[in-house]
Amino acid sequence: MELEGKRILVVGLGRSGVAVIRFLCQQKAQVTATDTKSATELRPALAKIHDLPVEFRLGKEHLLSYEGFDYIIPSPGVPTQWGPLHDALKNGQKVLGEIELAFRFLAVPIVAITGSNGKSTTTVLLGEMLKACGKDVFVGGNLGRPLIEYLLSERREELIVAEISSFQLETIEDFRPFIGMLLNISQNHLDRYPSFRAYVEAKVRLFSNQKPNDHLILNYDDRIVCDVGGTTKAQKHYFSVCQALPRGVYFQQNRFIFLDEFGIKEEYPTVNLKLPGRHNLENVAAAILAAKLCNCSAEGIQKAMESFKGLPHRLEFVRKVDGVSYFNDSKATSAIAAARSVAGFEQRIVLIAGGKDKGDSYEPLRQAVRGKVKQAILLGEAAGRLESILGDVVPTLRVQTLEDAVQTARIKADPGDVVLLAPACSSYDMFANFEQRGEQFRKLVNTLE
Repeated sequence: MELEGKRILVVGLGRSGVAVIRFLCQQKAQVTATDTKSATELRPALAKIHDLPVEFRLGKEHLLSYEGFDYIIPSPGVPTQWGPLHDALKNGQKVLGEIELAFRFLAVPIVAITGSNGKSTTTVLLGEMLKACGKDVFVGGNLGRPLIEYLLSERREELIVAEISSFQLETIEDFRPFIGMLLNISQNHLDRYPSFRAYVEAKVRLFSNQKPNDHLILNYDDRIVCDVGGTTKAQKHYFSVCQALPRGVYFQQNRFIFLDEFGIKEEYPTVNLKLPGRHNLENVAAAILAAKLCNCSAEGIQKAMESFKGLPHRLEFVRKVDGVSYFNDSKATSAIAAARSVAGFEQRIVLIAGGKDKGDSYEPLRQAVRGKVKQAILLGEAAGRLESILGDVVPTLRVQTLEDAVQTARIKADPGDVVLLAPACSSYDMFANFEQRGEQFRKLVNTLE
């Protein structure tokens, strides 16, 4: 792919947009960048590229038409239905996402991980397994380190492990992982997609270009995953936490069992596993299976399993106060994710939920809280809808701020209980992102006396 002299428009100046601009300038492209935010709002991003030959159209001067460019590269957060981008696609202009652009310049195998939940944990855990087995690996993608940053680095790792979102998959053409992984599919992002089917179609693009010598890892316990995975040309591999499998990885009696097509069997005890919840068993099983496909040793896999403590804001233990344990799962931005969080505890729960409504069904959360949650504390734009759905199965209270929620939870919780932040919603009504929400929760809990 020749970029020198090409007129290229970068839409959105988040981290991936900034990395794309740096790469394009290295390739001597003629770069224009546009964003609806003002230069003042984008000051930290602009500081990283202020010395590059880029034309900026920001804030009120952002471009209303994308005509005249050889390539348009939107950030993942920009929907393809966004007016100018929708028009560009309709007019047949070349629109490539960041992962597609990076892929065209990559010469190393990619392990790409997607799903409605668990992507980040599985991605980082797999990276740790590979490193424990002596492999030089780049870990990035949607979890914060854009894939194209690999091309900006002087290092050249032998393998890439990338979390890939449905948003990123909307704008691929040739992107093809050597190993693809589809963890699960549940209702999510229906504020962006016109239907659940459209969301699923975006997800399955992960393996749309795979060939017979590639591999696809699928969750045997997820009916939708198995159904859509049947269309792949790649070699299929399964994991399960519910039943034994003739080949793949499954969980049984406090251990994972790996079986390959040659009858080789390995066991991985979970007695020292630090990740709580059934959903994390799925994440670990998927990571083991991918690690074995990458020729990792059982010793290295076990070592990484036992040392991995999880990621911030993902069922993260914060502190115990007066016999009450506080957990931060700010990343639980869907009803399914929040339901999984609730299911991960045997103790009675005081649940803090709410935020920006994504249009998803809250029925999974309604089923999960019944008999397990003693009090639901609701906040944000979705508080009213959540109250109407949960109110007949659990006592509810509405509060204005996260600080109010933490203080109320302290009053409602008894020794031995869990206070769980599992919002079931995005954070954008009150916070910049789920990380900021989780950090504030952590700070509030740590100031309790």
